[in-house]
Amino acid sequence: HIVPKAKGGTNDLENLQFLSWFENRCKNDMTQDEWNILKSNIEEFYLMFTITNEKEVQTVGCVLPNTLVH
Repeated sequence: HIVPKAKGGTNDLENLQFLSWFENRCKNDMTQDEWNILKSNIEEFYLMFTITNEKEVQTVGCVLPNTLVH
């Protein structure tokens, strides 16, 4: 969903989009604008959520591969 259902989005065709499983899982309940901002600052996001144990993996919701960090 472009606008997530959790934020008032609908299942109307104009609010749907194709995403990979990975991208959909990471986008979670962000709006498309929020997701675009995160993607443009992916290194900062990755460093902010450095994963140190299994419990944090569940909190983050997705794991960004090391190949995304330059």
